[in-house]
Order: sequence, then C-alpha cells, then structure tokens
Amino acid sequence: MNTPILIVIAVLLSVIVAFFVAAALIIRKAVRTFQEFVTPAGDSKPSPLALFIDGASHQLAANLLMEAKASFMGTKSGESRADKAAANEALEAMAAKNPMMAMAMNLIPGAKKNPMMAMAAAQMLAKFTGGSNNGNNHTAPANGAEGAQGELFQGR
Repeated sequence: MNTPILIVIAVLLSVIVAFFVAAALIIRKAVRTFQEFVTPAGDSKPSPLALFIDGASHQLAANLLMEAKASFMGTKSGESRADKAAANEALEAMAAKNPMMAMAMNLIPGAKKNPMMAMAAAQMLAKFTGGSNNGNNHTAPANGAEGAQGELFQGR
C-alpha cells in the first residue's frame, strides 16, 4: 500500500475518534448540568428547577388574577355606566316636567350628576323666585311681579 493513503486514513480515523471523544465530553457535561439543575442543592434548599417552576407558577397565577380582575372591573364598569345612563334619563325626564329643575341643572354644575342636588336646587330656586316647584302649576309671586324675572329685576 501507499504511504499517503495510509496517512489520510489515519488522519480521518483520528478526526472521527476526536469527534466522538468531544461528543462524549459534551454529553457528559450536559447530563451533569441537567442533574445539578434537577437535584436539590441541599437538605433544605430546593433545586433550581423547583425554584424556576415555583417562580413561573406564581407569575402565571398573578397574571391570571390580573386578567380576572380586569374582566370583572370591565363588567362592573359596564354596569356602572348603565346605571348612570338610567339615572341621567330619569333626571332628564324630571327636568322635562319641571322647569325649575331644568334651570337648576343648567345653573349648578354638580346638579346633573346628583339627582338629589338637582331636586334640592329646584326647590330652593322655586322658593327664591316665588314660583312653583311643579311645572304644571305656576303661581305668581306675592308682590304681583310676573315670574322670576319680575321679582329678580324689580329693584332696577
């Protein structure tokens, strides 16, 4: 046989052996690292895998709770908006029947948000102007002036 062919075969065999030795070392190191990751560090210390799973489960639970809370708050927000819309519709209906309440709602900023405030303001306006608190029953002031304008501007 030729010497150059034997040299090529020897080099190829040594490369193949070196590859298998390196692969065996890498596999052994990977197995050792995996075992260190899975086995506990001591009697009272959990393994890194257990710590990772514990942290991941806590994070997952926190995310699930935040999603549930957001969903629940969204439902509550929708119910709250519906309740406010119904209260506003009722207040608008009362204002349509009672001009003093309509005036109070326009003059007092918080009266549109609080029906009790709107009703109290309408009653105070009715007393102040000498008018009636009911839109169907207008009464003239005691001094004979015509409505609220006559009473308010009587001295001018």
